[in-house]
Amino acid sequence: MKQLKHSFRSALGFSRAQASGFVLLIALVLGFVFSGALYAPTPQAAEDPEAVRVLDSLLACWNDVAADSAKINTRPFRFDPNKLSIQELQKVGFSPLLAQRMVRYRQAGGVFRSRKDLLRIYGMDTAVYRRLESYIQLPAGRPAPKPKKTWQAYPSVAARKATPFDLNLADTAQLKKIFGIGDKRAMRIVAYREKLGGFVTVAQIGEIYTLDSAVAGRLAQASFVSENFRPRRIDINKAGESELAAHPYLSKSAAQALVAYRFQHGEFSTLSDLAKIQVLDTKTIQKIAPYLEFQIYHHPAPDTDQ
Repeated sequence: MKQLKHSFRSALGFSRAQASGFVLLIALVLGFVFSGALYAPTPQAAEDPEAVRVLDSLLACWNDVAADSAKINTRPFRFDPNKLSIQELQKVGFSPLLAQRMVRYRQAGGVFRSRKDLLRIYGMDTAVYRRLESYIQLPAGRPAPKPKKTWQAYPSVAARKATPFDLNLADTAQLKKIFGIGDKRAMRIVAYREKLGGFVTVAQIGEIYTLDSAVAGRLAQASFVSENFRPRRIDINKAGESELAAHPYLSKSAAQALVAYRFQHGEFSTLSDLAKIQVLDTKTIQKIAPYLEFQIYHHPAPDTDQ
């Protein structure tokens, strides 16, 4: 029985379900034909309208199967399943039902990219596919996916060349040309520069609040500090607490200690005098040094006792 089904599927291009139905139909017809030889029908049985109706139905099914078989081209041709109509797919060798499903699949946006994609169609018979596989104008398998492009395939933002600019002369428009710097960050950079009295090194960019290391690095690469630049300085022997505390490198307690020491011990003459202030560590003194000047206003009285 299986060999008979396989023969029908191979010869007529039937699906598995169609081949089973066709075999069943033949068995029923043969049963009716040979039943007359085994049993002598009575005149009433020969004229039984119910038997006549069943036989007519079987003959109608036979005609439908024969009509479908007549549509199948036993000599298929090379074809692209993405381009043929329902009628053309039937001429290739597909059943009307499979041809309709293939066209509906394409109308829904589906695309056959390889021969094996046809096996995804519901009801596709393996025997039909194998018979037509060599005629399908598609790759045998899906093409290998193209490697995805990653950020390494493109030049990094930091590597983009930009015209270097003076960090102490740049306005917000110039600063915003750096990737990652918008209006707020540009204004914050300018405000910090004003509080400092100017940048004496591009490394000070890293001290700006909310400026992450990546953006600070891009800004440092795109800018420079002129060798001739002189920052705005504070007269340490004249400035009050508020002026001293306004500088980013001096806390309020440090400003108070400087003014108190100056009141008790007199003016500061050199940078080394700042080491006498306990709240100032060496690192702070080094950072604040470019922004201080030491003007002497009260000279010590000459010693007359000789």
